Amino acid sequence: MPSNTVYLLRKFGPALAILVFMSVCAAIQIARGDRTTIPLIVVAICLFAFVFGRARKKADTLYQEHDLDVLLNKYHSMKFSGSDGVALRAHLCAYAATLYGNFPRAWVELSQVEWSDLPPLIQALGRYNEALLALFEAKDLPLAEKFLRACLKTTHSVSAVCVRS
Repeated sequence: MPSNTVYLLRKFGPALAILVFMSVCAAIQIARGDRTTIPLIVVAICLFAFVFGRARKKADTLYQEHDLDVLLNKYHSMKFSGSDGVALRAHLCAYAATLYGNFPRAWVELSQVEWSDLPPLIQALGRYNEALLALFEAKDLPLAEKFLRACLKTTHSVSAVCVRS
């Protein structure tokens, strides 16, 4: 099994298994005529909508920020777990710094992570930022294309799964 698939299964597999188990149990209860699970399903859907809406609102507020330092402080104050979380934070900070035109700060953020030790899907985030920096800072289209091809190569197994479905 490709390493990206293994990584995604390790990250989201337990939550997906719990969701499937709860859905099957609720379906069995409803099939038996027990309607007490219906309010639980409605509460779960409402909870999901609330969490998703809150996350969306937080993301919208971040993208409305006009000062790069304030935005980066917000990113650095977010709680991410493990080395994947540190890499995700570095990706977000480097992406924001690149879009704000602060290229040295973007390189500093990217250099804080050892990208080669991470799963390929996370490595692709670093390559993506390097491609943006090559394009915006150096205005080197061939180098940006090289980084993007490397990014696509590392995420090929995930992309193939997404295209097939």
